[in-house]
Amino acid sequence: MTNEAINAATNDAAEKTSWAKPDEATLITTNALGGRNYVHTYYQKDWNTCGQASIGAILDFYNKNPYNLPRLSPPDPGDDKKHFDDNQLIAAIKKDFPPDVIGTSPMRIRDALQHYKFKAFCGFSGLASAGWEKCWQQVQTWVNAGHPAICCVDTGKLGGDNFGAHWLIVYRIETDKVWVANYPKMTKIAIPLFLEAWHTWFLNTPFNHAYIVSQP
Repeated sequence: MTNEAINAATNDAAEKTSWAKPDEATLITTNALGGRNYVHTYYQKDWNTCGQASIGAILDFYNKNPYNLPRLSPPDPGDDKKHFDDNQLIAAIKKDFPPDVIGTSPMRIRDALQHYKFKAFCGFSGLASAGWEKCWQQVQTWVNAGHPAICCVDTGKLGGDNFGAHWLIVYRIETDKVWVANYPKMTKIAIPLFLEAWHTWFLNTPFNHAYIVSQP
């Protein structure tokens, strides 16, 4: 993606996320404080398809199956449900929505979810992390309403490779920690550590404090 394309996409994303709120009709009535109890994790085989894995996890969470794939896995103890084969689901999504930068931009993930008939928004902080508090408020609002958020993190802060960026899913936020899916090294992250990793300081806009929120 060229710098011009990134700038245009950044402006477009900023405009679309100014007042993004989940519909009142979709707010969950149980476990509303904190978010959901579980989201199944999908593991990507390729190093740069974590964005596609995160899209797949959201599709599966809402019981969407746009590719008519079989649910082949044994029941996941976390939710006692069968899920799609990781490689099949990620490959199907990648065919339609492949990585558009070194990995996958928040705009590409947003566009994919919109293609699958979701109401989806993406956002990120600006120069010198300007506006990161609003990004955090957006993530909290949607997660607490029962809609998991996709967030880009610095894996070096979370026990992984230094200077690595990874899309994971935040599905529950408590007073001291966030619960995450699609990150095999951790399932719970202390909020200060998560916020530090979410900064992804070594990347430029639109990856600093980047998130995608959505609802079907």
